[in-house]
Amino acid sequence: MRSNVFMIAANAADQEWFRQASVRALRQAYLHFYPDLSSALEWLKGSREGVNLILLDADGLKTPELQSFLSAYRLSRYRKIPLVMYGSSPDYPVRTYAEDVNAFLLAPPDPEERTRMWHSVVEFWLNVSHLPWEF
Repeated sequence: MRSNVFMIAANAADQEWFRQASVRALRQAYLHFYPDLSSALEWLKGSREGVNLILLDADGLKTPELQSFLSAYRLSRYRKIPLVMYGSSPDYPVRTYAEDVNAFLLAPPDPEERTRMWHSVVEFWLNVSHLPWEF
């Protein structure tokens, strides 16, 4: 059965990079993009589709939108789905771990390093970790 990875990234270049990096990493998964938090929030409130991992690009997010999304995430049936944030600022981890985010990844500037990191994230969250609904 294929996994569903839900990704929120406003930057079109980031979306394209993830598409390219995902070709090998996500052979057994579908990658769904949402360009902003409002469309992601609508999806989160109404979707019946199973999701295995939520990735959130922290760069360029507005705090009120992020708070709304995280509040809805906590109250939804998806709160047991791993939520991983990534971004380029070393200030993000403190903010994100306070918000019940499962992990924060500081995106390396080198594209090859980012690709290796992305493959490791996918391998861990989709193939290695044991999530609450599996027990």
